[in-house]
Amino acid sequence: MPSHTETQAAIRQLLDTQTPKDHAEVPLKNWRGVCLHHSWKPEKPRWGVNYGQVFDHFHRNTNGWNNGCGYHFVVSWNPDNPSEIRVWSTYRWKKQLSGAHALNKKGAVGIRYPNRDLVGICFVGDFDQQSLPPGAASNADQHLIEPLLHLLGLEPSPATVYRHSDFDYKSCPGTSFDMKRFVKKDGLPPEPTRAMLRGRVHHLEDIYNG
Repeated sequence: MPSHTETQAAIRQLLDTQTPKDHAEVPLKNWRGVCLHHSWKPEKPRWGVNYGQVFDHFHRNTNGWNNGCGYHFVVSWNPDNPSEIRVWSTYRWKKQLSGAHALNKKGAVGIRYPNRDLVGICFVGDFDQQSLPPGAASNADQHLIEPLLHLLGLEPSPATVYRHSDFDYKSCPGTSFDMKRFVKKDGLPPEPTRAMLRGRVHHLEDIYNG
């Protein structure tokens, strides 16, 4: 059985080698950006719960969606240590399938079909009632959203990072969700640096079991 030190070393190595691309089993689609959501319920996540599996089970069995979780990634955070997050990639990301996370009910012109064109990312929590903790937001940006956009040949901007409410008459991802953390001006590096964050993020976890 590996020691705690060996386990931490393995996690650090995964952070340096695991990327969203590692979890796609087929060539990447021509995605045009990301769409951010909140789960609304639960209000706060419970650390240790696999929300990737929870959402996948609900969407398959309650919504009747054969491709499972409507999002491409699910992000949870530790209420006792908000800098610690977990990220799950879903079957839709692995197979590069359209999402089931946003309909263009507002008739937005730039992105007409958000399910087809945008990668859906859901943060666990109700961000009408609270803000996403800064540490969790920084880690999600550093280890998922920014690398994902770069993988797709895109830069973080209002033309590539969207709210669910840009397309639907909802508050999602919440009235207290700070989008500025994920839409940065050119030339300004994200803070804190990757070195400061290393070891605080659990590697991307495959939730699809076949």
